[in-house]
Amino acid sequence: MQGQERNVPVTETATATESLFRSAVSTLTAKSLAIIGASERARWPSEIFKNLREFGYPGRIVLVNPRQKEVYGQRCFPSLRDLPEPVEHALVIVPAAAVAGVLTAAEETGVESATVYASMLGDGDESASSAIPTPICAGLRPVRSPASSSPAA
Repeated sequence: MQGQERNVPVTETATATESLFRSAVSTLTAKSLAIIGASERARWPSEIFKNLREFGYPGRIVLVNPRQKEVYGQRCFPSLRDLPEPVEHALVIVPAAAVAGVLTAAEETGVESATVYASMLGDGDESASSAIPTPICAGLRPVRSPASSSPAA
C-alpha cells in the first residue's frame, strides 16, 4: 500500500479507505516543529524539548504558548499564526478544550502533521472531544502504521 502526502493523488490501486490515510513521513522526518503548550512547569513539553535537544534533533524547534514570552531561554510565540514561517509538524500539548482551535490554526498555517497529547479526548458523552473536529475536517489526515490497518494512536 502506498501512503498519501497532502495534495498528492493516491495511486489508482488504492481504495477509498486507503486514501484517508497518508504516510508518516512528514511526522518522522519533519525539518521543523512547534511545541504548542510549551512550558517549563509542564512535564510533557519539558521532557519532549529536552529529548529533542539531547538526542540532536537537527530541525528548527519553535515554542508556542499564549501565556509565555520565553520558555527554556527561547522566544515563545502566542500562536501558530504568529510564527515568522510555518513548521512541518506540531506537537499539540494543550487541554482538550483547546485542541480544536490549535488544529484549525495548524491547518490554516500549512502544518503537514500533528501529534496531539491531551487528556479527556473521547472520555464519555460530555467530554471536550465533542468540539474536536476529526483530523480530516481539520485538513489533516490520520497516519497509519505500515503494519496496521487502523489509524496509529
